[in-house]
Amino acid sequence: MQKETRERIISYLAFAVGAWFIFLCGLNYFAQRPGMDEGYILNNIKESSIPQLFGQLKYDQVFPRVYLALISIFSRQFSYSLLSLRFFPLLFMFAGFLIWLRIYKQESKSGFYFFLLIFTFASSFFTTYYGSLLKQYSADLFAIAAFTLFIYHQRKFLDKEIPLNYLWLFSLISPFLVLFSHMSFLLLWVPAYNYLFISRKNKRAIAPLAAYLLLMMILSLGVYVTDIRYSRQVPFMQEYWKDCFIDTGSLYGFTKTFTNGLQNIFVRWFAENKLAKSVASIFTPFALAALFRGVKPSLVRHKGAIMDAYSLCGLLLLELFVLGVLRVYPFTGSRITLFIAPFIFLMLVEGIYLIKRYKPVFYPLLGAYLLFLSGVSAYLFFFYLGFYAR
Repeated sequence: MQKETRERIISYLAFAVGAWFIFLCGLNYFAQRPGMDEGYILNNIKESSIPQLFGQLKYDQVFPRVYLALISIFSRQFSYSLLSLRFFPLLFMFAGFLIWLRIYKQESKSGFYFFLLIFTFASSFFTTYYGSLLKQYSADLFAIAAFTLFIYHQRKFLDKEIPLNYLWLFSLISPFLVLFSHMSFLLLWVPAYNYLFISRKNKRAIAPLAAYLLLMMILSLGVYVTDIRYSRQVPFMQEYWKDCFIDTGSLYGFTKTFTNGLQNIFVRWFAENKLAKSVASIFTPFALAALFRGVKPSLVRHKGAIMDAYSLCGLLLLELFVLGVLRVYPFTGSRITLFIAPFIFLMLVEGIYLIKRYKPVFYPLLGAYLLFLSGVSAYLFFFYLGFYAR
């Protein structure tokens, strides 16, 4: 088969699995299956005025307030129908997916590599399921994806591939992501940090840095006053997520919670059953190898700046670890760490490709991975179809 024909077929496959992801999200969205946690959020919307949403939420709930107010205003026009309540979560998931397509394209070594990345994203239970739920997790994924794209543009500007206008645009818009996602604070400081490296070589970057810092401080203060300080006063959250923090009471407890948490972050994205987790565990060592192999060269190459998916993935894992030790935010829990899933997908594919030169091992492993993704995709289809048929 000619190379041009082969690449065209791979492009069609990539488009097909991208469409498959949208189809699965749509199937889940229109199935209108019930969700218990959503009922508590809905009660907050129904029982509170818009100004009241910027205070202590009822029923031990935590939700970014501007995002919740937007959902409230929109869904009120449709009598709080389930589809209207879930509309913005679906929109954020689609937007996050499109951003990750751009990032994956830049990281891909070939058309087939790109296809594998999209197929992995499309075969995840958590990306398809929480794209159609009245929760903040898809907005978290979108916010972290948007910051990642901003950081990639910083690197392009440093390499003189794009004009300063792009950085101005991101600098004036991206700080507003904190209004929709608490998790955006994990990367909010990174563009400012990178600007310090960029401004050494190009003084024109100082102006967008100043604008970014000003907006960052104003919006962070606003979110703290109207949101975070109330969200921290929900003791139920500490009790509910207690098993997902890092235990520092003993060496055994620390080792157990850390290893269990790390395993969850790398294997739990595809399907909530024992078989899927067991099979996904086979690929975990390759993903870890790709991460450890990629972080140091990334930092060295960019002289300490954080400017690609490898260094960002390592940073997010470190931040989650520290927050887990401090019992501020769960180290794992899948849905509440959904924003890191696209990074893990990249590490999984890159990890498999690390052994490409060992063809007797590479091709069977690649075949097993494709079979695994196909099986999970089929499982998700029938899972969502079951809800739709009811």
